[in-house]
Amino acid sequence: MLQESFSSLDFYRFAIFLAQQLSHIPSDLEQAAVRTAVSRAYYASFLFIRDFILLNYEKMLPQDLKRVIRTNKAHRVVARILELTNPIHAQYFINLRKLRNKADYETRGSLSHRDLVKALKLAEAIVNNANTIVSRIDLDILSEALQDPENRHSCPC
Repeated sequence: MLQESFSSLDFYRFAIFLAQQLSHIPSDLEQAAVRTAVSRAYYASFLFIRDFILLNYEKMLPQDLKRVIRTNKAHRVVARILELTNPIHAQYFINLRKLRNKADYETRGSLSHRDLVKALKLAEAIVNNANTIVSRIDLDILSEALQDPENRHSCPC
């Protein structure tokens, strides 16, 4: 049965579950499992921060900015918010995004178990420190992050 709402942290839990099941997955599906787990670890972090913004600030945001946070540009906005509030976690997010891009788009070569462990550790650091990260967000930071999500930061998102 499907739930009416979904917690982004379930993606993190699923990534951990996949990592724990690797020894039971047929070898020809192992790369798919590793890539899926890396991708889910990223989306747990990204959606957790994005959903916090929507939950707490959406009613206060101008209409054009509300649209941006619900588009593919939201990845850049989240990266920018992290840069403005916590540069260390911004770097974690950028590194996690690079691993996710490799997992989802680079079909030549493979991701290692080490890549998966790294992705899980980065996601864990972001998720476990989310309260600190999001407590630093205010309307000024959101406005700056949403002004130009294409060019105002270093994330290769």
